[in-house]
Amino acid sequence: MSLISKTIKKTFINQYGAIKPTWIHQDDYYKLPFNYCDRWCERCNLAKVCRVYQKEKERNEEFIKKGIDINSSEALFSGLMEDLNETKAMIEKDMKRLGMNLTKKDLEISEDKETLKERLVEKDSLKQISFKIYHRYLELIDDLQNYFLEEIEKKEIKKIMNILFYYQGFFYAKIQRAIFSEVEERSMSDDVTFDAKTSGFLAYVALIKVINALDQLIIHIDLEKLKTQILSLSKTFIKLNQILEVRFELNENVK
Repeated sequence: MSLISKTIKKTFINQYGAIKPTWIHQDDYYKLPFNYCDRWCERCNLAKVCRVYQKEKERNEEFIKKGIDINSSEALFSGLMEDLNETKAMIEKDMKRLGMNLTKKDLEISEDKETLKERLVEKDSLKQISFKIYHRYLELIDDLQNYFLEEIEKKEIKKIMNILFYYQGFFYAKIQRAIFSEVEERSMSDDVTFDAKTSGFLAYVALIKVINALDQLIIHIDLEKLKTQILSLSKTFIKLNQILEVRFELNENVK
């Protein structure tokens, strides 16, 4: 745990929601905070100015009026379809404005390119490593739930476990996106989006929060085997972050 610098802890550990990467302009950050966040909206101090959060809030209010459970599959797929239709309409509007007309052959070429990108991501060693670590993490969470069982609702335990639950899939999803965006950005000339770098950064920050949570949790555990499991995984997370630092050139931007 001591390998994590005090500066990084001070900067990131107690922040949730949107975190500004140093390579993103301040104006873009405040206009698009959802591009730099972990989606833990109730903990984010920019929720009131985030249009994604506001839209989601309005949508949930509509679901409640219609008697739909906001956590149900019906709500999930209804919201997803609404977003996809909105995106489709925006793309069609821009295509019309630019005088673009996609043929069946164009679509086939595009699909082939996307398939190739997905194959490159699947073969990527970072993706494969993070996948294995992700499953080790899921196993640890199961073991922790079984260990605490009746104590899991205790305030100090629940707070830490909530962090571990929340980020269990987040870091892996962001690493996958970072790799995919890296593949896409190789084919770009001047239009640099920083999406690979930013996704890598968000995975990096999430892992620091996980490591810190495990550091706090271990003092509540007496079982040596479980302690060893936690320490081993924490060291693995630190190594994974060192890989992210180098791969996405984060070292100069998070100190």
